[in-house]
Amino acid sequence: MDSHPIYPNILLICEAEGHVILLDLFLGCVVNVFEERGYHILHPQFPLIPTECKFTEDGLYFIVST
Repeated sequence: MDSHPIYPNILLICEAEGHVILLDLFLGCVVNVFEERGYHILHPQFPLIPTECKFTEDGLYFIVST
């Protein structure tokens, strides 16, 4: 879980089901849901669940790791 460096109302959450969720706390709604893609689709026998997420310092991007 990480909060946006510029907009404190924006929160980034990694879910156990493999989703990364972008929330707006002031509005109380989900802004976007990102589904895990890439290596997991090519090799479904290796479940890669995102466990950590972090915004960049400028808040333009975020990174997710397993």
